[in-house]
Amino acid sequence: MRKDNAVKEAFIRWDAYPDGVGRDVLTLIKTVDLDRLFEQLMTEKEFFERFPKDKIPGGESQFFSLRLCEDAVGSGEPYVCFHPEWEEEEWFIQNSLMCEYAYELDLNDRLLYYSVGFQKSPQQGNRFGCKKTREGYYPCRLKAIYSFDYIRQHDTYGVLQQMKNAKLEDSDAIRRYTPDPVPPSANPELPQPQKQGVRQLIIARKDLEMSPGKLAAQVSHASMAFISHLLLRGVAEKELKGDTDEVAAYQVTSEIPPEIYDDWFRGIFTKIICEARNRDHLLKAVTMAEELGLREGRDFFLIKDCCLTELEPEEYDEKGTGRVLTCIGFRPLKDDMAHAISKKYQLYK
Repeated sequence: MRKDNAVKEAFIRWDAYPDGVGRDVLTLIKTVDLDRLFEQLMTEKEFFERFPKDKIPGGESQFFSLRLCEDAVGSGEPYVCFHPEWEEEEWFIQNSLMCEYAYELDLNDRLLYYSVGFQKSPQQGNRFGCKKTREGYYPCRLKAIYSFDYIRQHDTYGVLQQMKNAKLEDSDAIRRYTPDPVPPSANPELPQPQKQGVRQLIIARKDLEMSPGKLAAQVSHASMAFISHLLLRGVAEKELKGDTDEVAAYQVTSEIPPEIYDDWFRGIFTKIICEARNRDHLLKAVTMAEELGLREGRDFFLIKDCCLTELEPEEYDEKGTGRVLTCIGFRPLKDDMAHAISKKYQLYK
């Protein structure tokens, strides 16, 4: 992290692939007060000047993690990430055999510099130099520069794909990503463009003639599916009761796109419930969703009842359990994308 000509480095203990640490860095930019974090992040020298080695908060060593960054900002406690000492005071990023990825946060210009390692040839103009190390590698190659605003405007999955693609390009070209412009109305007397809302779309079958209670249960499953997915794909840490192996709680760290968190979780949970005439009509929503780039199991979920009460099976799974497709539930979508699907259906009556 760089600010006002000061540099503070964070040591990442394991491989910093985009799908791992890269994802955490993007989430950090979207959700954490970075200026406050910079104040809390201390160099090793600063840390030991303030704390004796036998009174180090949080243990003898700390490494970069999204949770620890969030904890530091929330508590106001100092946070240090130890990093190895290199001969001749060489920066870690200058040896691209050892430094596989680098994420530099410029807090003055609000930019993320993304670099990759394993460079066997120099990159002209690289601000870390073109000096070859003893192992025969050059400094990490700068691949992309992202505006913080661009990162906040776009889905993290899409940015990660850009990072992976940039890594594969064998050139000195540096991709630059700037925020999308929001053009004002040409006539100031006309209404200015408004930010899109976010809504969750659920489509339920009408032909099953479910009772009100059954319908409510199936729609609830459809609404909860994406939240369950977020929790189950998150990083779960066990909190144990005392010295026993009994689990007291799970702490789950999960990534939530900012528009969903800001406009849905912290909003009024806007939902729209539509009806499908039958199974085939419901499955047309799947086709439309896939044409929009949405994926089953990530962006939408097919809800199948186990047929233990009032419904009859239409299919059987590999264990012989009868199932019937009742609903499709989408993650909260921007209004225009939700409408592109819901306009083909009428509201459930």
